[in-house]
Amino acid sequence: MPRDVDKHFKIQRLVELDQQNKSLREISEELRITPPTIYVYRETPEYLELKEKALKQSEKTVLSRIRESTEQTRAKLSNAVPRAIETLIEIMTNSNSEKMKKECACEILDRDGRFVKVSRLMNVQAGDEKPLLPEDAAAEIIAALKKVKPSSTSVQ
Repeated sequence: MPRDVDKHFKIQRLVELDQQNKSLREISEELRITPPTIYVYRETPEYLELKEKALKQSEKTVLSRIRESTEQTRAKLSNAVPRAIETLIEIMTNSNSEKMKKECACEILDRDGRFVKVSRLMNVQAGDEKPLLPEDAAAEIIAALKKVKPSSTSVQ
């Protein structure tokens, strides 16, 4: 094998071994070259170009995996939304705790998009001494939601 071809393959393999975080001793043994030769190879334009390409490919792979993982997570969350809303509605209508009913009503309305952020109105604002809505507002919200047809409260 000509010397240039052998050097080319060793530089390619050096890039791969560097990506695998192999030690200088491991690289030296596998490539059958001395550590000083490894240092020289790492300074060559060919090594630097191959390393840059390998880094770009690794970046693409990582970004692709992140994108895929994000899509899977979004799908899982999206699939859980209807059940979560049903749970909130059940707690809101069946709980013995007025505080829990109010919190569930706020959670539902805060996510609807047609209402002002209810939790901000019902909770004490910075500097205020009392909520902007009375405590019995939860009962009013629950009564109003009971009047809404069930099909209009479901998530599509």
